[in-house]
Amino acid sequence: MDPLERELRDLLTSDRRDLPASLVPLDRVHAGASRRRRRRAAVASVATAVVVLAVAGTAAGAGFLRGDEAPVADSTPTVSRSVVPAPVPTSSAPDTTIIAPSGPAWDGARVTSVTAMSTRTFVVLGELGNTGACTPPDCVRLVETHDGGRTFSALPVPDDARGAVDGSDADSATGVRFGSAQDGWLFGGGLWSTHDGGESWTRVATPGRVTRLEAAAGTAWALVPTRDDAMTLWRSPVGTDDWTQVTDVSVTGPADLAVHGDRVVVVGAQDAQSWAGGTGGFAKHASPCAGALQTELSAVGAFWVKCETGSLAHLAVSPDGATWSDVAIDSRNGAVPNSAALGARTDGEALVGQGVDPPLARVSADGTLTPLASLPTGQQASYVGFTTPAIGYTIVGTALWRTDDGGNAWRQLQIE
Repeated sequence: MDPLERELRDLLTSDRRDLPASLVPLDRVHAGASRRRRRRAAVASVATAVVVLAVAGTAAGAGFLRGDEAPVADSTPTVSRSVVPAPVPTSSAPDTTIIAPSGPAWDGARVTSVTAMSTRTFVVLGELGNTGACTPPDCVRLVETHDGGRTFSALPVPDDARGAVDGSDADSATGVRFGSAQDGWLFGGGLWSTHDGGESWTRVATPGRVTRLEAAAGTAWALVPTRDDAMTLWRSPVGTDDWTQVTDVSVTGPADLAVHGDRVVVVGAQDAQSWAGGTGGFAKHASPCAGALQTELSAVGAFWVKCETGSLAHLAVSPDGATWSDVAIDSRNGAVPNSAALGARTDGEALVGQGVDPPLARVSADGTLTPLASLPTGQQASYVGFTTPAIGYTIVGTALWRTDDGGNAWRQLQIE
């Protein structure tokens, strides 16, 4: 299929305007246009013409601490690409060469993060081997799909983001988010941005690690810890690297954030207050996780939160992040394990990775817990997220699974 036709088809069938914010950023999610990386790069003018394509370049790092300290200059690694040589033209009609970015092969990496831009387009981050099993700087992998996970292609990873995800490399990328088809971020020990669909990445100066990043409604939001264990909130327009601190918001770490439309919620550990708001400002509200050791947020239709206390966690749900209702889990223990992953599906239902047998269960706002048995037992579900009430993803063990019917049936995605 002609690249332009493919891009137009992807754009015209995009679901991004209807997608929730939980995956994009999950994310959190959004946008269906095919990467502009499929560009026409050369035109053969005569039969004897020789086409030479050079791909390289550097860029200054963007200033995360805008107005606070000078931006940190950094270079963008050379992007490796596969080049299809231009054929010798047999007529006077112009001829095109398609250049597609490529990165390191997946090589059986374990999935660590996923972000969706539409129901068919999403990007997956992975790490080679188990904890500490690979030698930096060649551990992190990045791939994308435009057909719902049937086929994948490799994307480049910045050299200084490719350390072991769970290892000691301070700069390693641990998560990926996209806020549009062109604008995305790798984050973790550092922050890297792309504004050309993953063709190239730029290091962004930050005041610390980026523990969470989400984007929706044209704005990206990031949680950054300070030296005194507080968590600060930063924001930038999706299409730029113009990061500024939201000075009113500060919570006790570890904390989490979620976005839904233009609504942003931040909940910290132990704090008696949480924050909800957006680009127009934030207000304090009573925290649903007062005294908790750790929090996890997810938003699709409504905001759901998991509050870890002791060996078990309790859940709460809110329509806006301002008022919360406890979810009284109807189970033997009355709650879910601290290790349970939380993924909102609608305003009245979420999925939790409750353990290894079975790895997933539905939980309704009234507390009813219903196990889902269509996934392999014996492995922990470490992540759950939905782009629409029907389409969602879970990481079970080292593999990525997808559902197209709200969680009833799942299929494992083969990343090669």
